[in-house]
Amino acid sequence: MRAGWIDRCCGGIPDRALGARWLLLLIVAGAGLARPDSVQAGAWTREKGTFYNRTAINRYVAEEEFDGQHERQDLPLEARFTDLNLSNYFEYGLTDRFTAIGSFSIKSLESENLVRVIETKGIGDIDLALRARLSNGQIGVTAVQFLAKVPSAYDADADLPLGNGELEFDTHLLYGRSLWPLLPGYCGLEAGYRVRGGAPADEFRYLAEFGSDLGAGFFLRSKLDGTRGRRNQKSVDSYNNPTLRGSSDVGALDLTMGRKFGDHLSLEAGYSAALYGRTTTAGSTLTGGLSYSGRLRRAS
Repeated sequence: MRAGWIDRCCGGIPDRALGARWLLLLIVAGAGLARPDSVQAGAWTREKGTFYNRTAINRYVAEEEFDGQHERQDLPLEARFTDLNLSNYFEYGLTDRFTAIGSFSIKSLESENLVRVIETKGIGDIDLALRARLSNGQIGVTAVQFLAKVPSAYDADADLPLGNGELEFDTHLLYGRSLWPLLPGYCGLEAGYRVRGGAPADEFRYLAEFGSDLGAGFFLRSKLDGTRGRRNQKSVDSYNNPTLRGSSDVGALDLTMGRKFGDHLSLEAGYSAALYGRTTTAGSTLTGGLSYSGRLRRAS
């Protein structure tokens, strides 16, 4: 097993999300019936000279938000926020132990309420990262990842900004383990800390995952992806982009199924929804993606 596209899952969900918890348990149980032949996950690095590329269309819509007491409520003025974007994620194996990573997105944002409609288009933040494998043994794989979020040429002071315009850095520890032969699948965990420039508060980041092949070329991944903002900054800002807050928490459940065509090409469809949070939007995302892997040069 090595790095790639079955991306993360599992984890605790609050009692008020009981229905979502049972849904997650059923999906994980169903994935346990599958084969792990070509499952790949976040802690594994890529083989030297090989690459993985994923291009996706994502549509995020939010009409609700979590307040400071973690309760859902409608956005002010019956607002509706939409983020339609085309994203690209790329991995390349520099060596068997080091993988270079880059991602960016082209965004079209719209914020609509009873007063006005605002639209913004452009290139969002760019992520550059390096993942280094620390160990690989019977107890699993461990790795560390260093990431920089670099703002692009957008105007962070626009009425509807594409991002906060701040340079950010984070460090992640990653763990992955095959569950074979006990279960035909794998699990993974991540924990990290993001240092954010300017007004946004620093964030603790966490992720848990489960994934497996389902046979006949189909695969499944599910993940619980979350952040917890430090309480050392103001919690609500006056952005018309409601996803940009000084300090916020969020936990989202992501479910994806896909179909592989040969060893290198796959198509997938996914749905992600915020389960809990604080001072951030409570939206959902629909995703359609195309992934391709291969080799840019021969291993020496």
